[in-house]
Amino acid sequence: MPQDYGEVMRGMLVLSALVVGVVVGLGATAYWWAFVANHEEEPVPWGLAGVSPDGMTVRIAYPRGDRTCHDLSRVERWETSESVVIEAIRKVRTRGGCTDVYTQEEHDVELDAPLGERRLVDRCAGASPPSARDLGERFGELSRAGRDRVGPTGDPDLDICPGSTLVAEELARG
Repeated sequence: MPQDYGEVMRGMLVLSALVVGVVVGLGATAYWWAFVANHEEEPVPWGLAGVSPDGMTVRIAYPRGDRTCHDLSRVERWETSESVVIEAIRKVRTRGGCTDVYTQEEHDVELDAPLGERRLVDRCAGASPPSARDLGERFGELSRAGRDRVGPTGDPDLDICPGSTLVAEELARG
């Protein structure tokens, strides 16, 4: 009898380990779907918050919503002898439950060479960036009007990144 009891206990232990493994696997999959895979990336306009005294760092301010729905994914930059083009890209999670409260957050962008007299360009806008304060006011207006989605819509009044295609073409030409 003791031998049978030991085998039963080992079987229950193996079964328990399998159940725990399945539960952990399902939980990890649900987390991955909700917070990693279930999002899109889109450019977002930014404003100039400052430039370091040595010109090697540009501080940008960008609109950010609830972190569960909007968060900075990455910042890309392209430098030439005449200009520095910066693009802020945010993650937009596609699941529900997002709040429409936007704040501004700042991010430092390190340059390969001092900004100096080079033109600073927001790739999203296709133009020089506004001040961080002006960007906040403009984005607030668009958000209140329900026009805070980024990307080409075909309607210039609804696009908050109207210049990204033009700047991309210019960068591709060199």
